Amino acid sequence: MYVDCQMFFDNYFTKCHTRYAELFEYSPKPVSCKVNGDTWLIRVPSCNGKNPTHQWLKDATQQYLQSGCKNLIIDVRGNTGGGDEIWEPIWPLLFDHQPAIQEYTLFRNTQKNLSFYKRILNEHPDDEIAKLIIDNCSKTQNEMVSLDDDSEVETYPVSPLPQKAAIVIDKNTASAAETLVRFAKMYCDTTRTKVYGKENTWGAQNSGNIIGTPLPNSKICVYYPTCISSLFLREDSNGSSGLSPDVRINLPFPKTLTDNCDEWILWIANNSAY
Repeated sequence: MYVDCQMFFDNYFTKCHTRYAELFEYSPKPVSCKVNGDTWLIRVPSCNGKNPTHQWLKDATQQYLQSGCKNLIIDVRGNTGGGDEIWEPIWPLLFDHQPAIQEYTLFRNTQKNLSFYKRILNEHPDDEIAKLIIDNCSKTQNEMVSLDDDSEVETYPVSPLPQKAAIVIDKNTASAAETLVRFAKMYCDTTRTKVYGKENTWGAQNSGNIIGTPLPNSKICVYYPTCISSLFLREDSNGSSGLSPDVRINLPFPKTLTDNCDEWILWIANNSAY
């Protein structure tokens, strides 16, 4: 749960987050390009489906596969989230084993939460998540409902490309962008796929589908997740501390992060560990 009030949020952000824009030119933009003869870069600064669009990422994935590059860098610095579905072209490239710990999603079955998804379905009749939630909740009176069925987890044959993959994060990597990082840690061998960064991700990886409730007689809105991961309930859950990189980048922050191949990307592409 968090409170949307600028004074409170600014105080929290100052203590817990690096203000990158005060340190260097920080305005990540979508990029799909060759870094060197072996490595392709895809930078995805948002998962909201607008900048970039879902089609853009599909096209960028095909550009990589047709590029002749054997390695891939996916940069999600500055990506505060949106929808997990944007990553559908990427999953088959990275997947190489089943997770040691199976994860499932829990939804709090209340009339308020359900009414929110019924409004979404009314506005977007093809929204599969809303359909799943409403259908599963209609079959039970349980307060917490699992949104995952009992069928086998979908698997893919291991893709020959990339031979090596890197995911680049920063403290602004959150929510649906953290989903990609979690996927890499759960479904990918670290000898093939590594997460790079100077800091952990934001720390919203175990909750999602957030809705807000404005408090009366104030400008404060309280937001809470309607869904949580089963991993959140584990005793060894790291809570909101974020996901840590496999490789800590000890370089200074780049001079510019926009639509360029910055110093971090060049270092990763030329790093023997990659």
